[in-house]
Amino acid sequence: MTTEGKIRRKEKTSDEKYFRAALLLIRVSELIKTKRQHELSKIGVSLVRAAVLRHIIRLDKKAMLSEISRSVVKSPHGTSMLVTRMEKEGLVKRVKDLAKKNLVRVELTEKGMELHELVAKDTVTVPTMSFLSDEEIHKLIMLLGKILQHDAD
Repeated sequence: MTTEGKIRRKEKTSDEKYFRAALLLIRVSELIKTKRQHELSKIGVSLVRAAVLRHIIRLDKKAMLSEISRSVVKSPHGTSMLVTRMEKEGLVKRVKDLAKKNLVRVELTEKGMELHELVAKDTVTVPTMSFLSDEEIHKLIMLLGKILQHDAD
């Protein structure tokens, strides 16, 4: 085999590992997404709404639309529309920031807190990954975050 042929074969093999990694990421994502959607459908909540509720709780009264948008990977306009619908349903409220008058934060209402309690009972994600060690989970989070950060740059 010529040197050029070896290089092409090596490139093909090299590309194959990226394709294989991407395919595994997609399969795992779909597995968790499908199971979680099924679980949430029993309480009438979409995966995106559940993510918004969890994100608002995690930020503890510091959730801005831009942060919610980045967290749930939606366009700013789509996030604004979703939050408006959730506001009409009495799940969230927009609150003007006292320190920065032009900022609006999003908080959960009592009804939103109650729904969050149901959403937080995730019987899918933990069992799907609980066999991984703490170190493996930390490494997985770091690597996936690195991919997302690189793509954002």
